[in-house]
Amino acid sequence: MIRHLVAVKLRDPGTYFLSIVVGTVINLYGQILVPWLRGSTTPFADLALEASARPWLMATSIGLGYVFPLVVSVYSSVVTQYRSHLSND
Repeated sequence: MIRHLVAVKLRDPGTYFLSIVVGTVINLYGQILVPWLRGSTTPFADLALEASARPWLMATSIGLGYVFPLVVSVYSSVVTQYRSHLSND
């Protein structure tokens, strides 16, 4: 049953839209706004410099910004539907 609920959630386009929107906000916050608040006058240049110095770390960091909301969205939806199904039985 849980596999079915996960599959249904992963087929929903809204799941990916939410992940893209939230992931973009997470990445903008972590990669641009935080360095700017810490005193960087060129956060975009710092981002480019960091990407050229450590590309795998940058790609992993950005990827996690998108994967995290996807996992949270799927998990919360499946748990809610599963608990609802259990309470209806």
